[in-house]
Amino acid sequence: TQPDRMLVYYTLDSDSQTGPRPYLSRFRACGGKVTTWLGAELGIVTEARVFTHNFGSRMVTLRVRGNNGAEYYGRASYDSGNCVTLRKVKG
Repeated sequence: TQPDRMLVYYTLDSDSQTGPRPYLSRFRACGGKVTTWLGAELGIVTEARVFTHNFGSRMVTLRVRGNNGAEYYGRASYDSGNCVTLRKVKG
């Protein structure tokens, strides 16, 4: 099935290569995966952009290709946690 929304945990390949998350205001990453809380893989990250929020923290926008064939997108805090709610791309 292809749910309209799902709550997942994300990891980016750039985070695993550099250790702690680099403090850059803007950068792009590609690669990584999204999983359930128990670690079952649900898809791969096709695009990620990190940018500074108006209040000083950093946000990440994700584009994900799910294992079910659907495309998803979402936005979450990059500095605190790695949980994001993804929504299905229309069309």
